[in-house]
Amino acid sequence: MDRHSEEHTNRARPLFPPEVPVTSDKPEIGNLPEQGGEDPKFPPLKLSDIQSL
Repeated sequence: MDRHSEEHTNRARPLFPPEVPVTSDKPEIGNLPEQGGEDPKFPPLKLSDIQSL
C-alpha cells in the first residue's frame, strides 16, 4: 500500500499548485522547484510588489 500511495504522490505532484501545503506530509517535496519555491510562474511577493499595489 505504501508503494501505491508513493506512486500516486509522484504522479500527482506536478499538478499541485504552489499554495497547497504538501510540505506537511513530505518536506522534501516542498524543496523542489516545480512546487513553486522558485517557479517563475509564481514568483514570491517582494516588498516592492506589495507597495506598488
